[in-house]
Amino acid sequence: MFQLADIALAEGDLQRANSLAGVLEKSGQNKDEINLLRANILAGEGKFDEALKQLDAISKPNAAAAKLRSQIVANSSQNPADLEKQLETDAMNVKLLGRLCNLYRKDDPQKALAFCRRANAIEPTNVSHAVGYGAALVQAKQYDAAVNLLRNILQKVPDNRTAHANLATALFQLDRYAEAKPEFEWLTAKEPTLAGPYYFLAIAHDHLSEYMDAMANYQSFLRLADPAANKLDIEKINLRLPQLQKLIKEGKGKELKVKSEKLKVKGMLTYAISARRIRFVFLALLFAIHCSLFTVLAQPEPEPIPPPVIVVTKIERQKLDALADLKERTKLSLDLMNSHLTAAEKYNTDQDFDTMFRELGGFHGLLDNAMAHIERQNAQNIKVLDNYKRIEIGLRGFSTRLEGIRRDMPDRYEDYVRKLLIHLRDMRTKAAEPFFKDAIVPNTPPVKPE
Repeated sequence: MFQLADIALAEGDLQRANSLAGVLEKSGQNKDEINLLRANILAGEGKFDEALKQLDAISKPNAAAAKLRSQIVANSSQNPADLEKQLETDAMNVKLLGRLCNLYRKDDPQKALAFCRRANAIEPTNVSHAVGYGAALVQAKQYDAAVNLLRNILQKVPDNRTAHANLATALFQLDRYAEAKPEFEWLTAKEPTLAGPYYFLAIAHDHLSEYMDAMANYQSFLRLADPAANKLDIEKINLRLPQLQKLIKEGKGKELKVKSEKLKVKGMLTYAISARRIRFVFLALLFAIHCSLFTVLAQPEPEPIPPPVIVVTKIERQKLDALADLKERTKLSLDLMNSHLTAAEKYNTDQDFDTMFRELGGFHGLLDNAMAHIERQNAQNIKVLDNYKRIEIGLRGFSTRLEGIRRDMPDRYEDYVRKLLIHLRDMRTKAAEPFFKDAIVPNTPPVKPE
């Protein structure tokens, strides 16, 4: 019966283990063994104080009881001195090392590093120890080492939030803003109600002269931040926003610089072509004389394919109209747009370009429908602003994917996709425009991060 209870504990079936313990008590089995079993069950339920009382009731503690007590202390104690004292008699206790790694991380990063390193060496395959080690490196300001370790960890566990947060912090502290951006974007996507990631993402965009993105993320931070706890940061942002608005209105920023560089290159090419025109004409004439027996016919440019029908299907419209909540309707619109774009990517790869065009027409129709619906709402409403932000974020990824489709398709299909890309950019700009007004901090307190 005790073996069955141990199997239930190993499988995490605490209810079955508890039932077996009741049967054992009624049958008058060894009380010390029953107390140990009860202590294991309580520890599994997180009731550490009660588990320790059960252990205290054991008249003759054995090695299993001592091990369980050590594990409970390691999981519950907040006093590093007590844990270190216990570690003196159990130097390979990886749970104690992990607890000390976490407890010392802020107050004594160097000491935390030592404990994290030891835990990681004992259990190198345990990701939690490796993540703790990476976080301790960040606290110790060993940012380069932290970046290398955390990137290796994320290759194995790509959805580990702690690893993403610490990698973002390390890259930010190294002024590697372009690399830090995707990490902060991952955090805002996974936990959109946390204010902190928006703040650092905005600063990263600001440093990279991506002023429109910086503006949008500053505004998101202002809506989510606690007015009291984040007072200083809010004041800094409110001082920065008018400067950003001016820069955007003047057309300054990274996008304009890229366009300017392209114009310079184009001008240089034009000059080079003009300088060699006479030589080219002479060589062409000479070639024509030698090839007078052949007729060179210029191939006409292929006519561009007419644009597809831009439409929202009846079924899609019914699904959208069935949702009264603006947030849910916006999310559904983005999901439907994503489905059309995914299908278009597939048909583009299969070189079924006519079907691909029909999918892009559906994507285009949903885009216009979603923006028109949001524009009919009160633009000063916080929920409406949230949905402008939600759709602006969704359009970022769509733009990159559309560019990939355009790059691989035949020239005669390219004209519409190029225009759709421009339209998508204009819709994104329109979604960001409401944020150019004066910053508003919400009256209701946001959900605080843990």
